[in-house]
Amino acid sequence: MKKWITLTLVFILAFVFVGCNRDEPPIDDPNNATAVTISGAKAEIEIEEEMQLTAAVTPTTAAQAVNWSTSDAAIATVDATGKVVGVAAGVVEIKAAAASNSKIFKSINVTVNAPVVIIDPTSVELTGTKTEVTMGSYITLVATVLPEGASQEVTFASSDEAIATVSSIGRVTGVA
Repeated sequence: MKKWITLTLVFILAFVFVGCNRDEPPIDDPNNATAVTISGAKAEIEIEEEMQLTAAVTPTTAAQAVNWSTSDAAIATVDATGKVVGVAAGVVEIKAAAASNSKIFKSINVTVNAPVVIIDPTSVELTGTKTEVTMGSYITLVATVLPEGASQEVTFASSDEAIATVSSIGRVTGVA
């Protein structure tokens, strides 16, 4: 009987100590954070571009302070106010964790892209097999936009369609 009482007391004490975890606040407290949301996020930013994020902790009665972090500061940084700055091309995870309980957090992925450099064309060269076309026949012109890497969009047009017509791909047909 003495063993039975001792064993029962040991189990009761074990359950009491296991059940009392001071690291986590009681669940039924309305001031405890239960979720974090992030707003203001874009899926992609460019290098050196800034993006301001905001975080909200629910319920609204909980402390609203959050701790911001980045998975890779070499790709994007985030400061204490939620301002994200692109540093290098890549994908990074930005996280907002409730300051009162770091186990309550929300994270988003942000892709940082290198900026697109637009090169304006400086000239267009036309090449073809002939420079003259007779009535009813055709020649095909090829347009080369310079410098290389510039926008390659070319629009062909005839100054007098009564003499010659030209298609969108540079086919010139003699009319008169």
